[in-house]
Amino acid sequence: MADVRKRFEIIISSALKESMSDVYITGGHPMVSRKSGVIQFHAASNWTHKDVDDLARALLNPRQLEDLKHRKSVDFAISLSGARLRINTFTTERGLSFAVRVLPGQIPTIEALNLHPSLHDIAKMTSGLVLICGATGSGKTTTIASIINDINNYRKAHIVMLENPIEYRFYS
Repeated sequence: MADVRKRFEIIISSALKESMSDVYITGGHPMVSRKSGVIQFHAASNWTHKDVDDLARALLNPRQLEDLKHRKSVDFAISLSGARLRINTFTTERGLSFAVRVLPGQIPTIEALNLHPSLHDIAKMTSGLVLICGATGSGKTTTIASIINDINNYRKAHIVMLENPIEYRFYS
């Protein structure tokens, strides 16, 4: 089991270096990744069904394993190799699979994301409602994280975020 976890850590390190946004692992199939919206197949990285089952036992806690058994799917987030990972583990007709979203370890600034400077004004607001909308993978979570980080830099505030799983961690 330690071998599959180490193999997974190497894949995540590589995903970070190569700016991959997603990694998909399914037993009996080559690993698949997404980079800049383009799907890439990695024929050299084939995972057996046993490997994927072992990876689930290495990454999930007992409650999550029980949820996976009964609900056939579980979402969780972990920190690994300098990144935050949002992971969906699910069962298909092909067996167990992992869909991994790779989030950068450091929260990017509004400028680094090339977002409009008016988002700094949103961070300075003390009341109101702001909606961030977009398709899956369009950067909603990272945009929100950069705004929250901006708030932490401007003022002391009590910020409550309701999300499951927790993707970014904030410190003020």
